[in-house]
Amino acid sequence: MDNLATLIIQTIAIYGICFGLQHKATILHGKSEFIDKMLKCTYCTGFHCAWLVYVIFSLINSQQFELKLLVEMTMFSFYGASMCYIIDTVIRYFESNIEVYEEIENE
Repeated sequence: MDNLATLIIQTIAIYGICFGLQHKATILHGKSEFIDKMLKCTYCTGFHCAWLVYVIFSLINSQQFELKLLVEMTMFSFYGASMCYIIDTVIRYFESNIEVYEEIENE
């Protein structure tokens, strides 16, 4: 698989895990003030989801641990955090404007 396809799959995985933790994993909510604050922040949750996805993909590719992997993982985590925030913002924008379109269709 080429790098762009892998990056797209990783981005979808990051956002999917982020969304799942924030909205579907209700068992995590109310257990810890730290976790509650993190789950309210899409950027923060996306950061942690991104390093998790990076580790999973590194294990799949059987990469040996090197110091440069920590640097790459940190940079990838910020990428994932940014993408989660951007995707979530776009989805929230469309969700907030969907009522206007439903009202127009009903008229």
